[in-house]
Order: sequence, then C-alpha cells, then structure tokens
Amino acid sequence: MNQSAEERKRQEEQEARILQGTSREGSATGDSSLPAGFETIYPAPWKDEKNDGIVAALAKGKISCGQSRHRRRTGGADEYLVQCTKDGTKWETYFVWPQTQAVKGPIK
Repeated sequence: MNQSAEERKRQEEQEARILQGTSREGSATGDSSLPAGFETIYPAPWKDEKNDGIVAALAKGKISCGQSRHRRRTGGADEYLVQCTKDGTKWETYFVWPQTQAVKGPIK
C-alpha cells in the first residue's frame, strides 16, 4: 500500500512539472516555462529579434504581443515555438508556422 502511494505521488509530481511549463505564467527566463522534452525539439537560446513571418502570423491570428521571443524547431522545419507577453512576466506559448501564417495556442 505504501508503494502504491509513493508511486502515485511520483506520478503527480511528474505531471505537475510537465504542466508547469504550459501555464500562462511561465518563467521570464524561459527554460523552466517549457514542458519536458521541448528543449530537444526547440533548442535554446530564445531569439528576441523580429521575425517578419512570425509577426504576420500572429497578426493574422489577432494575437498581440508587447514582447515576443522564439525558437525554431530542429530538423529544418519552418515551425517556431513563440512566447508572447504584454507585461514582461506572464508568457503565453504558441506554435507558429510562418509560411502558412498558421498559429496554434496558447498552449495550456
């Protein structure tokens, strides 16, 4: 019975770590705001420079960002993980495909 409770606790802790990275209040430093495994698919560092394709896709999706940052998906895919904030503390995370101007998110 104790083993079952310990296993359940470990599972809950693992789920909390995964879900923490998908919250709308991710870390301003970024890395802890991503779910497990995203670092491999969307490697650091965050890039702050303007990307016209990302800006156009977000505008088409009627998503306004006071500040944004992005990471490109590995493997040459034209897919980005984008985080936006209006106040510099609460970040919302989106998947953006600039070529088609498609946006999915915010990730919850």
